[in-house]
Amino acid sequence: MEETKERIIKIIRIAIALTLSLLAYFLVNQERFGQTGYIWNIVLFASAWVILGYDMVYGMIKSIVKEKEFLSENLLMVLASIGAFSLLAFGQNECFEAVLILLFYQIGEMFEDYAKDKTREAVSEASELRSKIAHRKENDVVMDIDPTQIAKGDILCVNVGEILPSDGVVLQGEGRIDASSLTGESVPFRVSAKSEVAAGTILKEGYIEIEATSDYENNTVAKILALIEEGERSKSKVTRFIHRFASIYTPVVFVLAILLATLPPLIIGANVPENWSKWIFHGLCILVIACPCSIIASVPLSYWAGMGLAGRRGILIKGAEVFDRLYQMGIVYTDKTGTLTKGEFKVLNVLGEDKDALLSIAKMCEAHSTHPIARAIQDVPCQNKLISSRYEEIAGQGVIAYVDEDVYLCGNERLLESHHVDVKDSIEAGTAVFIAKNNTYLGAIVLGDETKENASMLVQYLHEHAIQIHLLSGDLTKNAEALGRQLALDGVEGRCSVARKKEAIENACLANAGQVAFMGDGINDASAIAASDLGIAMGGIGSDLAMEHADVVIMNDNPLSLATAHRIAKLVRRQSIFNIVLSLVIKLAIIVCSLVIPGFPLWVAVVADTGLLVLCILLSVSIFLRKRI
Repeated sequence: MEETKERIIKIIRIAIALTLSLLAYFLVNQERFGQTGYIWNIVLFASAWVILGYDMVYGMIKSIVKEKEFLSENLLMVLASIGAFSLLAFGQNECFEAVLILLFYQIGEMFEDYAKDKTREAVSEASELRSKIAHRKENDVVMDIDPTQIAKGDILCVNVGEILPSDGVVLQGEGRIDASSLTGESVPFRVSAKSEVAAGTILKEGYIEIEATSDYENNTVAKILALIEEGERSKSKVTRFIHRFASIYTPVVFVLAILLATLPPLIIGANVPENWSKWIFHGLCILVIACPCSIIASVPLSYWAGMGLAGRRGILIKGAEVFDRLYQMGIVYTDKTGTLTKGEFKVLNVLGEDKDALLSIAKMCEAHSTHPIARAIQDVPCQNKLISSRYEEIAGQGVIAYVDEDVYLCGNERLLESHHVDVKDSIEAGTAVFIAKNNTYLGAIVLGDETKENASMLVQYLHEHAIQIHLLSGDLTKNAEALGRQLALDGVEGRCSVARKKEAIENACLANAGQVAFMGDGINDASAIAASDLGIAMGGIGSDLAMEHADVVIMNDNPLSLATAHRIAKLVRRQSIFNIVLSLVIKLAIIVCSLVIPGFPLWVAVVADTGLLVLCILLSVSIFLRKRI
């Protein structure tokens, strides 16, 4: 509301100032009313100047006093317009141009603010995903509550057309969920009992009751908003360069304008008023056209537009600087399960004398895990039911569960080997979960996974752009190598522990000139994601650690989205450089024209500067409007 109010006030100021200026220029002037008309002409132009420029003068003073920035855009524009007024002393009435300098600058600023607001809205659409109301069910009584009061374990009712107020698991009912706001996927998907759902999605059909799996402040939408807020504080290398460039460029322009306005008249004849008016005019042209506002405004806007474009495709970019690392990406390391494969495991076989007992042990050990393997085991029915008194999860290895005096091991070969248990079964294909009781081997559960459809397309894209892709998997080496051959990966390493993944990434970061990326999901990959130059979380909706440590969060669980993010990064970089080059070339051309063309009008420099600002902003915003990447 405040921004809208300020924008309306600025439009009114521009309208009043323009009316006064046109009145003075066409009606109230010396040609019509003599000396009285001349005085009123100046009064009207001065009034218009004050209406347009008071906030710029305040901004100029604020920059000097508080921020110690003595040469700002406001200073250049204010001095240029005052200089145009000063030409009255030499018999030239350039008051209309003096007002035009501020008028067009304010129009350009307003357009810039509007464009920034629109791109910020595109990036932070998640703020609109917050549910306004939640229906909590207690003892068969449904009460309307504020969503901020939701606690983990609450039973929530969701009606058709409503935004889900919390992450949760469906207890009863069924329907179709629209997750396009989070993942970019336009086709709603069906949910029923035991389905996992995320806050911010919309129930398009049906009715469901869910059990909240997180407090309000820890749900998916809250995590996304935290990422956006963090991203707002970061700046790209190009943006930082622009500000360093402006800190040098602006003083040089200012000094050049002063020297151009003063030195030639002193050399060729200081006692001739025409000399002063001519060269002051040239100095004013340089002050106006050389202002770096088109570069300073449009380059950060390109990055914001890129973040908005990525967000529309289910990709969260954690700050503008991430685009620079995406652009320079030279090698990608990736996890296997849930990243290149679907992570939708199915139990293919149970190896052991008592299959029901093995499944019962496995279900008990995996009862608290959200890993795809654990979910697949939980879906298989069995007769016996065990409940552990306590358990330990060993990242990258498996689970140790305790039932009275018995100790159960459930995990990969490394877990059993660390407890000196010999694995007696040889698994030729698939992923195996080995089980032992009191250090005695009992058997194994064999599961199969399926490669994602777009995994091969990602590999092809990376190879086309001279980017290597290597697999670091905790799975058996033979399974990892089989996937490597299927997808034509550049390197494969199986049986990678969490520590080994982190070590491999750290070594790669030291050895490679390009940016080293790691793409993974879940708790096992968090340390590798954090250690890489560019951390990429796959399917970040359900992974707290992934969203916390990653630079890029692929919400739609599509590996090809990494290629999309890379293309957007290249687009943003090209547009930023184009805006810089275009601005400098046009500014230089106008400066040369002002020096060599007799009678070059000041308003041309004013219009050229503002037009360039608007053009560069439009080019930056066009990134967000692209339909195809």
